[in-house]
Amino acid sequence: MHGALARGVAKVNVNAELRRAYLEAVRASLPSALPGSDVVSVWAAGRDAVRDAALEVIGRLSPRAEGAHA
Repeated sequence: MHGALARGVAKVNVNAELRRAYLEAVRASLPSALPGSDVVSVWAAGRDAVRDAALEVIGRLSPRAEGAHA
């Protein structure tokens, strides 16, 4: 990814990574939410997963990460 950025790529699409993180978190949290119909916990799990995935992408794009991720 750093190679592309070094060559002038200005936009990186991360929708697939964020969507995958959200759907996986919802899938994992849904069974425990169903007995009490706690949909808020499902949404929270999805939100937290998207946040974590976004931070991972930001970390990979960070110039400081360049030496760590070749």
